[in-house]
Amino acid sequence: MAMLSDSATTKKWYQRTWLAVAMLIISFPVGLFLIVFSTAANSPETASVPDSAGDVGRYTSLQLDADEYPVVSYYERTTNGDDLKILHCQTLLCDGADSITTLDTALGSGAGSSLELDSQGFPVVSYSDGSVGDLKLLRCDDPLCSGGGDTITIVDSAGLGGGYSSLALDVNDNPVISYDYHDGTYSNLKVVHCGDPTCTAGNVFATPYMVAGSVAGGSAIVLDASGNPAIAFRGASTGIFGNTWLGMLSCGDPNCQSGNSIGLAGGVVQQNTAGVPTSLGGQYLSLVLDSAGLPVLSHFRVGDSSKAFFIVTRCATMDCGSKTSTTVTTENVKYTSIALDPSGLPVVAYHARNSQDLQILQCSNLVCDGNNRIIVADTDDDVGYWISLVLDGDGYPVVSYYDLTNGELNILRCQNALCGIGDWDGDGCQDDAELQANPETGGGRDPKNPWDFFDVAGYEDTTDGQVDLLYDILSVVNHYSPTGAAPYNAHYDRGPSSGPNAWNMTAPDGVIDLLNDILGAIRQYGHRCT
Repeated sequence: MAMLSDSATTKKWYQRTWLAVAMLIISFPVGLFLIVFSTAANSPETASVPDSAGDVGRYTSLQLDADEYPVVSYYERTTNGDDLKILHCQTLLCDGADSITTLDTALGSGAGSSLELDSQGFPVVSYSDGSVGDLKLLRCDDPLCSGGGDTITIVDSAGLGGGYSSLALDVNDNPVISYDYHDGTYSNLKVVHCGDPTCTAGNVFATPYMVAGSVAGGSAIVLDASGNPAIAFRGASTGIFGNTWLGMLSCGDPNCQSGNSIGLAGGVVQQNTAGVPTSLGGQYLSLVLDSAGLPVLSHFRVGDSSKAFFIVTRCATMDCGSKTSTTVTTENVKYTSIALDPSGLPVVAYHARNSQDLQILQCSNLVCDGNNRIIVADTDDDVGYWISLVLDGDGYPVVSYYDLTNGELNILRCQNALCGIGDWDGDGCQDDAELQANPETGGGRDPKNPWDFFDVAGYEDTTDGQVDLLYDILSVVNHYSPTGAAPYNAHYDRGPSSGPNAWNMTAPDGVIDLLNDILGAIRQYGHRCT
């Protein structure tokens, strides 16, 4: 900072200095009062390998029970066939005496599993018997699937069906399943709404999409507030594998019998003269509904041999006829799984094919076109296949996935909402510090708010990771300007608090005043992120 020369300026500087010191003395008891919690900074994530016997962990589907313990359905490849297995963890990190049960050992069973927990917390799983092309349903009679009374039902044995199934439960715990079906001529998106919890009576089938050609491959189902299915699916326009697109089906009734509407949710890069899509789209899709009941999807698209797109689509209508699609990254990805955080922002886990890592995308706004964050969550070997992501009650990501190198089932549990250590907002305070409770060590802040840690570049343009008198408070005082005139500098300016704490301030408001700026800095005196 330049030396002050004339006496009038020097007098003003000392007045501001003594004002800051006085306010600091007055506010110091307030600062003591605010320090009420002290917790250690969390590590970014914890990964475990609950099952490594044989080649296990493909087609994972994850839910959390009432204690937030992971429950996972998955597939084991064996020399004699394929098995459906259920893991029910007995700890949050799946590092204890976990319950693992093999439920279906029939040849080819277990592929494409989709798991939900019913109103009693009992697992229900749809899956394929690939050896004969049947759609099957498992309903467990206890939370661990160990009571011996589990029910396995062949739901659809006509033609080749059951591939890439996706399961939802209606208000009566009756399954609603979307799946691929091929009758020898036509490729169908098929839906069954079961008449009872075990799919043994009163089942209603529908084929809301059907075209001559090969199976498109892949669907994801959720139920809207009226109990009507909303289904994202890959639609084949011809028998050529590359001519696929991402469709969004909005069913007009709970059985998809009438009033259905299908919109183009994404996937089209090019079209021929007849308007037929000529690119590979809609792969590795995942679907959720936002707080307004509208679809939000993650998916992957290939334009040609040199272009790849990882996309998040937020639909403005139920059939996604109106939408906003954002290309998040051109990295070649597989196996996306999407969830929405407590603010409704997308969180997506996926396998990055080039680096062979498990990565997690965290969007900074609703359409993911802002300052997104990508966490490289697991770099051990070739990991992140057949991903399933959920958020726990605190909004912390939990992910099940397959380790291709070692043939193992993995569970990753993040220890904070951002699933990593970094400085998302660039304010000099690390994310894990801002997420913990103790304000003196940076806690009680928003990791996405760049205005809530007052370590400004002040005297001699120094930032040192702590809010102190010399570099921070006096620097703000020295730019005191309640009118916005000189010596105002936006770098030292803050807007009013956004709550819940006084230091969660907002973007510059054009003036540097006592209430927001000087007092705001003083209230953070002694806070550090070092």
